[in-house]
Amino acid sequence: MATQPPKTACPLTETKRNLSLDSLHGLRFYRDDTIGNWAVSEDLYRKDFRSPEYAPARAMVASKALRHRLEGTGQQPCVVSKSTRTQWSNSREHEARVADLNLEVCTIEELQSLALQMTLEQKALQTLKTLRLLEASPGAGLKIPVNLKNYPGSVDWNSENPLSPIGIAYACVRTEVPIVFQILKEDRLIQHGISQDDGIRIHITPQGYKVADRTPNHATRIFVVCRFDDDTAYLEVFKPVCESKKIDCPAVRVKDIPHNDRIDDRIMQEIRNSALVIVDITRANFNVGFEAGFALASNLPIVWCCLRTEKNDPSWAATFDIHGHNILLYDFDPPDHKAFKDALESQIMTALNRW
Repeated sequence: MATQPPKTACPLTETKRNLSLDSLHGLRFYRDDTIGNWAVSEDLYRKDFRSPEYAPARAMVASKALRHRLEGTGQQPCVVSKSTRTQWSNSREHEARVADLNLEVCTIEELQSLALQMTLEQKALQTLKTLRLLEASPGAGLKIPVNLKNYPGSVDWNSENPLSPIGIAYACVRTEVPIVFQILKEDRLIQHGISQDDGIRIHITPQGYKVADRTPNHATRIFVVCRFDDDTAYLEVFKPVCESKKIDCPAVRVKDIPHNDRIDDRIMQEIRNSALVIVDITRANFNVGFEAGFALASNLPIVWCCLRTEKNDPSWAATFDIHGHNILLYDFDPPDHKAFKDALESQIMTALNRW
């Protein structure tokens, strides 16, 4: 029978070896050979980070650390308090330190929000992608300390198996871990052997490999860059297309997100956390240019849009030097926007590799 951890256990924080403490910058660094490297600001570690309330955020940081290690990005997630991020944003010394350490800085509230926004199906697909990256070679399989014999199943958190469910089951708290594996099993994306006390050996099916290889890295949103003085395109086209069943990725604008941060810091954070960026350069201003430039620098997929009549304006060419990009031109006639919606959906699906 799989054992359960003590109710007060916080596996991500209590089983890690303290690597170093950067007292100057208030960071506590950790290394874990099975998950990866990560850091947390000292003020947050002493208070909120180990709270049961933030279990989803801890699960998300474990998954991010593992994904960075498997993909060889060299990055490590860094969880900070809002006050720490504000302090860093006003200090060139701290910004240089973040760049030098290649930190992916997020507040615990942002990680919590990302984890809670994900559906179990989305977590299952990202778990499948992690299994694909962990597997030594196609068909080799992995032994995971999860028991799926009886629904919903259980997890042996205290197993000596080096492949801990922490981080592998993407952004999952304890009760969600067996559920995501059950979803993968029911969808015939994985097969498994006989459940034993120390777990089961999981194999990805041929269909599972196809799905894993076309599943984009997790991000729960599509960030929309556009002017705010006319909501027509956003409310009638961008938002409903992104949130359709086929794409299932909420559209967000920075104006719709409550925050107390510097606006440019929040914009950059939201872009980093996005799967894709839609840039509507219709009547674009400097702010649109700033956001579009940061999206380009972040190497994110971008869908460019512009009102057809504006594209023919000679002044437009002097504003944006993006002639090498595929720009989706649109107009609002007829009023149902069907042609524009179909074209936008096609470009998003292609950019996210979801066909």
